[in-house]
Amino acid sequence: IASKTHYLANPQDLEQQIKELFSNKMGPGDLPVFKTTMLPLQAIIVPHGSYSIAGPCMAWAYKAIAEQHIEEPLYIILAQAQHEDSAGVSLETFSLPFGEVRPDQEFIKALVEKNNIQINEELHQKENCIEVQLPLLQFAHGLARKSIKIVPIFINSQTNISELVIDIKETLLEQKKTATYIVVSNFTPFGREFNYVPFTEEVSKNIFELNNRVFDTIKSFDKSSFVHLLNEQFIPISGRLPIEMLFSLIKPEKIILEQTYVSGDMNNDYKNMS
Repeated sequence: IASKTHYLANPQDLEQQIKELFSNKMGPGDLPVFKTTMLPLQAIIVPHGSYSIAGPCMAWAYKAIAEQHIEEPLYIILAQAQHEDSAGVSLETFSLPFGEVRPDQEFIKALVEKNNIQINEELHQKENCIEVQLPLLQFAHGLARKSIKIVPIFINSQTNISELVIDIKETLLEQKKTATYIVVSNFTPFGREFNYVPFTEEVSKNIFELNNRVFDTIKSFDKSSFVHLLNEQFIPISGRLPIEMLFSLIKPEKIILEQTYVSGDMNNDYKNMS
């Protein structure tokens, strides 16, 4: 649903568009050197939005994925719906300019049987913040893109996160699989469009500092500090719940902040930024 509005629909044009995201001044500067490291990448936190705005930041995360050596790539994608407070997982194949991306049917059916997440195809047809990740994920796998399997999950305020975490871990163990987590979230927004105007002066500086405080709680992997900061400052982060979930899903040895900027740095609109 997001081709043409968030990324280009023609596969040749899209490939060129994605390459330009990597070379963009906000991007990593060069294309991935595929499968150059065996270091285990457990998760990425990546923004969502049109490629013209969010794409260069997204490119940093997918460069890291491209440079991992993953034999049977399975990605559990966690996001919050942007237009309604709904949850659910999809079994439907995503048809995209680069070809199809298939959900891991076996994994999803087993996960749903545990009864903490349900199928919700209607939600996935409406929302695009998971969809926009997939062309970049395909690009990151090059000619091996057909081997990608995904578990696309939207969670919401009614989701029993602790139980769903257990279900995911159990299902991975039962099926003897490993997964990389893709957590979809923009960070501190600003402006009346987002109902968040905590300051009126030096907006970019203050947003940058507030985001750094959020990033510090993630880099220290301190869930309680993360939750406290967001509650204290009333920060409406779009993927708050998936980030909270990530604290219980992995035990990282190292966390790296690759890139951060506000949408105003790309489109010069500093009145409404995400």
